[in-house]
Amino acid sequence: MPVGYSSGAAERAWKAQIMSAVPVAPVTHAGGGLFADFRIAPPTAKSPGYDLDNLLDPMFSVMINSRGWFGGRRPNLRWVAARKKAAGETGVYLAVLEDPPDLWVESRVEVGLDNVYHDHLPNLAAVADYTTWVQRHMVRRLPSGPVGIEIDFADNHVNLGDVGTGRAKVLIDGMWPVLGGQRGAPDDRRVAALILRKGIADLGGTMAIKAVRLP
Repeated sequence: MPVGYSSGAAERAWKAQIMSAVPVAPVTHAGGGLFADFRIAPPTAKSPGYDLDNLLDPMFSVMINSRGWFGGRRPNLRWVAARKKAAGETGVYLAVLEDPPDLWVESRVEVGLDNVYHDHLPNLAAVADYTTWVQRHMVRRLPSGPVGIEIDFADNHVNLGDVGTGRAKVLIDGMWPVLGGQRGAPDDRRVAALILRKGIADLGGTMAIKAVRLP
């Protein structure tokens, strides 16, 4: 069953399952990024499940660091796409692709934020200023239910594989005005679909970010 990082014996068992299913990377492959489609146990009050970005880390650890995909280096990922959905049979479907798939239909979602950020990419120390920007540019706080987030970075050197403490983690945590929750404790467990891309030209800023309520 999929689990997030820092979950002890459960994480080690999950990594062993991934290891048995993922082959050693070929010398070359055409894919620019990785799509991970998680099927998780239905959440409960006592067992709410893991955040989507936390689910990605054990999978990166095995597929990239151990099995050698993307040259064995997480910074080589040009994009990452992931989603999670409750299901009776748990697991993950993995695909190395040239371009990320569409994870939602634009005409069927409710937009909470869709804007271009012009300042330097925020780190953890500067997240308060970024959150102020979110509050100023958000359309609305998204109603309860699953959320999709898409972030395009102009910088080609952002490490998309650093999902635990990297840029994307800071940006998602700072979106609590849209997601709900509070400063330092965003309701990011709602994020059920995530698309990260880097090296995107003509953004008109350092990044473009979108948050939507999924149907």
